[in-house]
Amino acid sequence: MTELAAGGGTEGNEAAAAELTRQRAITERLLLAALEARDVSSEAATAGRRATFLASASRDLALSFDEEGAREAIRRRTLWRLAAIVVIMNKIVSKRH
Repeated sequence: MTELAAGGGTEGNEAAAAELTRQRAITERLLLAALEARDVSSEAATAGRRATFLASASRDLALSFDEEGAREAIRRRTLWRLAAIVVIMNKIVSKRH
C-alpha cells in the first residue's frame, strides 16, 4: 500500500509541475502582450505630440504672411525644440556621472 501511495504522489507532483509550467507560460504571454501594448501606446502618444506640434507650427506659419513673421515663427519653434534636446542631453550626461 505504501508503494501505491508513493507512486500516486509522484504523478501528483508531475501534474502540479506541469500545471505550474503552463501557468508560467500564460503569465509570460500576458506580460509580453502588456509590454507590447504599452510600447504601442507610447508610440501613439509620441505621434500625437508630433501632430500637435506640426499643426500648431503650421497654424503659426499660415498666420504670418510676411517673411519676418514666418522667420520668427520658425525661430520660436526651433528654439523650443533645441531647448528640449539640451535638457534631455543634460539628464543623460548627469545619469552617467
